[in-house]
Amino acid sequence: MGSKPILFPLFLGLLFIGCGHPLQNNANSVAREIGIPKLRADLKVAVEAAAEQHSISSTAWPESIRRFNPIGLEHHMNGIVIVLKRSGKEQEGLLVLFDPKGAPGAGGSGASYEALGEGLFWCFEKFRTPFIRSNLGTNG
Repeated sequence: MGSKPILFPLFLGLLFIGCGHPLQNNANSVAREIGIPKLRADLKVAVEAAAEQHSISSTAWPESIRRFNPIGLEHHMNGIVIVLKRSGKEQEGLLVLFDPKGAPGAGGSGASYEALGEGLFWCFEKFRTPFIRSNLGTNG
C-alpha cells in the first residue's frame, strides 16, 4: 500500500491546525495593527463614556474598535470583550484586559479563554438559562 494513505490524512490534519480559527486570527491581526496600548486606551475611553452599562453602545465605540466589525462591546470583570460572533446561547470575541499582565479569571462553567499574549485572550462563552424551580412561584 505504501505511505500515501497515511500521508494524506496527516497533511490534512496539519493544514487544519495551521489554518487556526479565521475569526480569531483576524481579530489578533487587527489588534496588533492598531497597537495593543492604543487599543487598551481606546477601550478605557469607551468604558468611561458608557458609565455602568454591561453592553457599551456602538455610539461610544472609537474608530479603532469599529475596525473589528464587532457585534457588541461588553464589560468583563478584568477588561472588555469585543464580541465578534454570537450564535444562539454562545458568543466569541477578543478579550482585552486592562492590565496586560492580568489573567481573565477561571471562567467558570461555560467560559473559556485562549491566551494570545499582551493581555489579549480569545474568549468563548456559553450562556446558561437560569434555573427557577416551578414550585417557588412569584410575588404577584
